[in-house]
Amino acid sequence: MTRYIVATKEGQGARPSDFSFCDRLEPVVFGFTCDTGGQSHADGACGCQRCFTGMDTRQGTTTARVAEIDATVDALVKRHADSLADAWDLNEATALEMAREDVTEIVRLAGRFPLGTVVERRQNVIQSRIVPVSAR
Repeated sequence: MTRYIVATKEGQGARPSDFSFCDRLEPVVFGFTCDTGGQSHADGACGCQRCFTGMDTRQGTTTARVAEIDATVDALVKRHADSLADAWDLNEATALEMAREDVTEIVRLAGRFPLGTVVERRQNVIQSRIVPVSAR
C-alpha cells in the first residue's frame, strides 16, 4: 500500500472554476503547464494551474484525495511512464525519469496530509480543500 493522491469528485463546485474528467480513484500527477497558463492565475481560462492529471485518462480534475492505494511506488512509476511514453512519444529512459520525479513528488505531498483529505492545486501550491457541508 502506498499513500498517494487520487482523483475525486468530492468538493467539486466549491469553486466556480472546478472540473473533473478523471475516473474516480485514478492516481493523479501534475500535468504540463501551457505557455499561457504558466503566466496566468489559478482560475484563468486554462485549467493547467489548478488541476491534477489522471495517469490513465490523461484528463484533469481540480479535486483529489489522499488515499492508500494497492500499488507500489515502482508500479506507479511504470504506469505513469507508460502513459507519458504513449502520449508524448518519449523513449523509455526519459519517460521513466520523468515519471519517477512526478510520482516521488506526489508521494511526498500525500505524506503531508491526513488520509482522506481533499486537496486542490493552486498554481504551485497543494492545499487542503475546505469542502462546504452542502457539497459533501
